[in-house]
Amino acid sequence: MMSGRPVELPGLWERVGDNFAGCTVMVRSTEQGLQGQVTCVTPVMRQYGWNLGDLKWRQIKAEAKTTFSLEDMFIELDPDTRELRRVTYEPAKIYFLSAEYFSLISLTHGGRRTYWQRSGRLPDTDRGSESSTPSRSAAPHV
Repeated sequence: MMSGRPVELPGLWERVGDNFAGCTVMVRSTEQGLQGQVTCVTPVMRQYGWNLGDLKWRQIKAEAKTTFSLEDMFIELDPDTRELRRVTYEPAKIYFLSAEYFSLISLTHGGRRTYWQRSGRLPDTDRGSESSTPSRSAAPHV
């Protein structure tokens, strides 16, 4: 169980435990608030339309010391042609299970749950000052 201390979300997070394991997302404070950009795309992710630099998470807001709300990028491909149909952002929640590990739960798509572990932290000089430019603004789901 988590202590009463707030958790720190900015930093590098790696997806674990499923077919997209190995994907990494860097969470930084930008002019638009906290955002998470894909920094490592696995071969399986590429098959589903993901690219390096995609804006995976946006509108990240702390709700409690260990809980965040956000919009999570969802990519829909045509099942026959594998062409990109659309990119949307779906509501989701992050629940920290420890200071270094959290569960992200989609509030749509049947409550799909993914797990992420901390892979690195931002240097003090980078906190709150980095702005990122994603390769596209919104498009199967990670």
